[in-house]
Amino acid sequence: MIGNLSQIEHLSALMQHSQTRQEVISSNIANVNTPMYKTQDVRFEEVLENLGKGIRQQAEVYDVEGLTVRQDGNNVDLNHELAKLTKNVLAYQTYSQVVASKLGTYRAAITGRA
Repeated sequence: MIGNLSQIEHLSALMQHSQTRQEVISSNIANVNTPMYKTQDVRFEEVLENLGKGIRQQAEVYDVEGLTVRQDGNNVDLNHELAKLTKNVLAYQTYSQVVASKLGTYRAAITGRA
């Protein structure tokens, strides 16, 4: 058990957070040519820290500061967003594989199969 959350609950929270990040990254990519659009991201470190303490929280979306702004006021860097997308997809796949493995272990214990 991690804090007051079980491992499955912890992984579920990570998967939900990753899903939110996927939606935000997708929005950034979709708006790469939208004038005045500002890149957004999801706070992750604070969520991880709180999960470690057994506190589950909603993902917080925020506008990213300090990026290069084009003449049209848009600051989305497509290459950076595609890299974040790839990293996020891999993280989500890892979380889901670990959950599947844990559930398989529980299923084997319940049915008495090794």
